[in-house]
Amino acid sequence: MFPVSTNGIIEEKVITLKHAVLVVADEGKPVKVTAENQVALAADGDLVFGVLTKVEKDVCAVMIEGVVTLPYTGTAPSLNYSALAANGPTGVKEDINEEIRYRVLAVDITNTKVTFILK
Repeated sequence: MFPVSTNGIIEEKVITLKHAVLVVADEGKPVKVTAENQVALAADGDLVFGVLTKVEKDVCAVMIEGVVTLPYTGTAPSLNYSALAANGPTGVKEDINEEIRYRVLAVDITNTKVTFILK
């Protein structure tokens, strides 16, 4: 019998892009595209382009597909499919515009974290 795991089932896709002001402490946060081939931290209500995985001097790595766990604010997202947007530069929240729905695998209400498939 094998254990439940979200690792390795969906291959992560990571791309490298430019940035102007990101720092190592921003790794793990949602980002948006701000100029050609350039990202910055997502602001409240922005659609999530990807999640920052590595920051160097003027380039960064951004996961655009894969399983991610981020903090959420407000109402807990629904399992299965839930519309999500950035809640500022730290995590996600329910998107009242319902522009992009993500496949939600787990919601940790105690620690206010949601695990979903970024694609």
